[in-house]
Amino acid sequence: MNHTKDARRIGLVDVDGHNGFPNLALMRISAWHKALGDMVEWWDGMLPYDRIYMSKVFTFSPDNDTVMQSDEIIRGGTGYRDYGSLPEEIEAMPPDYSIYPRYPYAVGFLTRGCIRSCPWCIVPRKEGGIRPAATWQEIKRPDSRTIIFLDNNVLAHEHGLQQIEEMGHADVKVDFNQGLDTRLITPEIAAMLAKLHWVKYVRLSCDTSDMLPVIAQAVAYLREAGIGTHRLWSYMLVQDVEEAYHRAKSEAKMAFGSDEVYVEKCIMNPKHIEVQILGDEAGHVIHLFERDCSIQRRHQKVIEMAPAWSLPKKLRDDICNAAVKLMKNVNYLNAGTVEFLVDQDEEHFYFIEVNPRVQVEHTVTEMITDVDIVKTQNSYC
Repeated sequence: MNHTKDARRIGLVDVDGHNGFPNLALMRISAWHKALGDMVEWWDGMLPYDRIYMSKVFTFSPDNDTVMQSDEIIRGGTGYRDYGSLPEEIEAMPPDYSIYPRYPYAVGFLTRGCIRSCPWCIVPRKEGGIRPAATWQEIKRPDSRTIIFLDNNVLAHEHGLQQIEEMGHADVKVDFNQGLDTRLITPEIAAMLAKLHWVKYVRLSCDTSDMLPVIAQAVAYLREAGIGTHRLWSYMLVQDVEEAYHRAKSEAKMAFGSDEVYVEKCIMNPKHIEVQILGDEAGHVIHLFERDCSIQRRHQKVIEMAPAWSLPKKLRDDICNAAVKLMKNVNYLNAGTVEFLVDQDEEHFYFIEVNPRVQVEHTVTEMITDVDIVKTQNSYC
């Protein structure tokens, strides 16, 4: 795009991070400014801007407290408890998908609003009653057959049902990622849903334990219509952990015939520690100590420190020994990294993953050990 000499420099900040899901508001804002001839880019802390837009969906996403060079900073989104809407001229713009090149699908709303008045949900307050928003053809990208719909209650409006029926005869893959209201699923609607090409899951909402019988009936309708249980997936609103646990077991039993559930431990304010490993063909595995990569932005490592001097020495030794033990058990060969989380009390650590390759951070370890990891890897293997 050619920019005029009066073009403004616009900076965008996706406060929730680029790695979760594309921000529809920012894509429309970008499209609108580009149509005006402005230059739009992701905010760069080294550059000045005429205007910066900061958007976040979730209140728990930490705000960016960096000093920004801009004549104007506009913050919006439910994460800022801003329940307004974009100006009509921006809302009408097709999304600028070029700012999120890693996401090869379309996103949008067939309907806006909801017929429910759930006390924990902001949709009735933000959007009001349910109404048509767009057709699936208007949302679909020309370069992709996949559409992620963001509707809060698409089954509650005739327009939504009509669009679902049409897509059942079209070459598109769909996902209603906010969940379907199981209270509205009838045998007829289940048959309509069974004709869709699903991206992966048919997502069902479970707001309270009182809905379990309703979900059981909806699951029965969906299975009878030909949707396999491997595609059924349920959201649960967790207010009480023990109650939610038993609810999850009940849903699993109804959907899959087994009440086994997988529970992950929540680790608050963890440190992210990774151990550099080398293994040779003779079965020897050694560590080259650890790196602290806890300082991250948008889930990407920004600063690596080696060794992890903020941890007690015994804990550091235990982590390194655990990494070596793990890799010996699998007869690991080559350079690799074993990653852990350490709890905020610095008493326990938990395995995350193994990266079976040389990572870009390996140079930090080379600086403290004087070991050329790439050369050593080649000589070992």
